[in-house]
Amino acid sequence: MTYNKTSTTFARPIQSSIASYIGSSKKLLAALTVTTTALLSGCASTDSNEQVSLNTYVYQPTTHAPIESIKMFPAPVSGMKQHIIEMPPLTDESRYMVEFQLGKTMLADCNLRGLWGELATRNLEGWGYSYYELTDYSPGMSTMMMCNEPKTNKFIPINEPFTIKYDSRLPKVFYLPADVELKYRVWQTGDQYQDSNK
Repeated sequence: MTYNKTSTTFARPIQSSIASYIGSSKKLLAALTVTTTALLSGCASTDSNEQVSLNTYVYQPTTHAPIESIKMFPAPVSGMKQHIIEMPPLTDESRYMVEFQLGKTMLADCNLRGLWGELATRNLEGWGYSYYELTDYSPGMSTMMMCNEPKTNKFIPINEPFTIKYDSRLPKVFYLPADVELKYRVWQTGDQYQDSNK
């Protein structure tokens, strides 16, 4: 795989204290329960809302058979998977954004916890396209509460979610460790700005 790093990097967050980590974790866990499509503002659009359903594809090194629009991207290497997120055209894409959350489902107790990793944006040499790559992750901080309930499977986030503009011109491509999941949800805003003076 040939690539060049760009200046855009989703670096490992730096937490100043366990208290700040707990606060951000609670906010993140709450966000994960929100439905796939939500409004960015409290006001509804005056236009009829489009129902957005993204097309997703996941390829392993042995099953790599990409769709035509992303065949220029290299196959994933051993231990990795290639995730493709294809956004269908919308009437007004400026009103939409897509939020992504990386994570892993694993046995966990009642404590709040997270995982850390560096998601880098890389250039596809010779094409001018970009893609995302996470090569590794590690355990983050955790609360130390005594838990009486047995461990259950939970989705543990890697870093905080990030949001990009909706753009149907080219699919978004991610290279992630095979055991890492990629979740997304589509945000929609109203078509009118609100005046802060009112």
